[in-house]
Amino acid sequence: MSDYINFNGGGGVTIHAGLLRNCLISGNLANGNHSSHLGAGVRMKGGLMENCTIVGNSAINLSDAGGVYNEGGGITNCIVYFNATQSGGTITNIAAGGAVYSCAPELTTGEGNLAGDPLFSNPGSGYGLELTTGDYHLSLVSPCLDTGAPMSWAATAVDLDGNPRLVRALDMGCYETLALRGTIIIIR
Repeated sequence: MSDYINFNGGGGVTIHAGLLRNCLISGNLANGNHSSHLGAGVRMKGGLMENCTIVGNSAINLSDAGGVYNEGGGITNCIVYFNATQSGGTITNIAAGGAVYSCAPELTTGEGNLAGDPLFSNPGSGYGLELTTGDYHLSLVSPCLDTGAPMSWAATAVDLDGNPRLVRALDMGCYETLALRGTIIIIR
């Protein structure tokens, strides 16, 4: 779902408190000339975001994050990748304090964080309203597989597809990978 925002950023979601979990936020546009258009995908002013995938969002004017702009929330086990700013933005994916066990190009430090490509099954192309949606499940060689922080809720929860959230160890992002990895040897 795409949304034009005029005053407070968060083209997809603005969260002040509470919890955002197992969400896919993509194809949103923060558009306008106001300095508070921060975070085309998500603008956090508090609250928690867990196991979300924020991809393909675009900020037009005076924005510091095409993906997530965090002003005081906690981010855990999220993937924020392939987002853009289009005019003068300094950070394209995530401007975040408080991100742990998450994946974004800007997360070069921090507990459990990854900066490399999450290797989606198909990342799609474009940004904002020009997004060609992809398949944001993790490929079997993704660095985000089994690298999320343990969460007590995961044992009985489901992912965005309705599959068990905890298969082996928790994956980053909104989808849990069910396929087995490794080598299978069949002896006859």
